[in-house]
Formats: sequence, structure tokens, C-alpha cells
Amino acid sequence: VKPETGTESLSGLFSRAAQSLGLPRPELFQKRDLTVPLLYAPSNPAATIAARSLMSVHTVPEVRFELGYHLTMYRGEHYLRCLEPTEEGLRTLLFAAIRAARPGAELPEALPEGADKTVRMIRDGLSPAKAERLAASVDEVLRRKDPLDVEPWLGEAEMTACRAGLLLCGDIACAARMIERYQHEPRNRSHADTVRRLVAFSVSEGYFRLRHAVGFSIDDRVPGG
Repeated sequence: VKPETGTESLSGLFSRAAQSLGLPRPELFQKRDLTVPLLYAPSNPAATIAARSLMSVHTVPEVRFELGYHLTMYRGEHYLRCLEPTEEGLRTLLFAAIRAARPGAELPEALPEGADKTVRMIRDGLSPAKAERLAASVDEVLRRKDPLDVEPWLGEAEMTACRAGLLLCGDIACAARMIERYQHEPRNRSHADTVRRLVAFSVSEGYFRLRHAVGFSIDDRVPGG
């Protein structure tokens, strides 16, 4: 909170959001003229670029939703979505990882031109222990013989991000508005279906447990209640 105005700062909201989601706080930078509220910076350590106008054009609940949605993709199981948001790119990375771990594995389609370089980068960049873990994961995927389709995973990762945004903002109307404004709908779901799933989540026991765990409660929405 800025002492001179009593308002919450973006840096403070960003830190609180990361802490609430149990995530390390990425570096935060601001930039003028961004057409989206937040961007992932391809850097190490992880960093976020925020539109300088973010706090002036959005309410605090709207900013909290965006931060929850954005930061969720820093989770280890979702992080590839930060670096490669397209289905085609993720499919190439999946097939390259399989080829790096099990060169003789049969793939449902040929690797795109130039993907051999990605295979080498994965293979050369892994320690023996990590290479062993990758091989075990690949063996499990191949054993199950499930379709090697990244779209369902991508859609559920994006749905998880929508839930995290709702968890932090606590306002289903706000969440629906921000999802529509910035096209946050999971790619395999409509806006209406996304909102329906969020409404069901918002009245679940799990939602209230999580709100309590991150330091929010229904009393936060009803002054004096």
C-alpha cells in the first residue's frame, strides 16, 4: 500500500499474488504501450513485463485476476506454456523430448524441419539424472499409448489459470469480464462454458478452502459483515 494515497501498488499486488499461489516471485518490469496487461519475459531468472497503464485502466480485483492467471503459468508443470504458447510449438517440443530420450520411439508424425536441433539441445542440456527422469516419463507415456495431443493439456492449464485468477479476485463477474476482454478462454472451450465452470468452482468447498488458505474470506467482500 502506498502510504501517501492508501492505494495498493502493482509491485505489492504482484508479490502478494505470487505468495498466495505458493510461487517464487518473478522479477517485475514495466513497459509503455503494451497491448496486453502482462507478458512473460524469456529470461533466467523468470521475469514479467507489465503494461505501465495496468493499474490506471483496471480495478484492483481486475488486476488480481490478471496476476493470478499470469502467474499460474510459472508453475513447473505449466512453464512451457510461458515459453511456447502455440499448439504446434508445444507438439514439436513433446516429440523432440521423446526422440531425445528414446531415439527409436515411433512418433505419430514426422518431426518438423529443423527439430533435430531441438532434440540435440534437449539431450545435451540434461544432466544424467534429469535424462533418466525424462526417459522414465517418456516410457510411461508410450506405455499408456494415449494420443500424443497437447491441446487437452493446454486447455486444462489455461482453465487452471482462470481458476487461479478467480481465486485471487473473488468476483465471478470480474473474472468473466477479464476472460472475455483478453480472450483467456481455454482454446478448447467457449466463453460461456468457461464461465459456467468457474461458477461451479466458485461455490465449491474447495474454492472456499483455498480462499481461506490464501488469506481471503467472504468477509473481505462485505465490510462490517
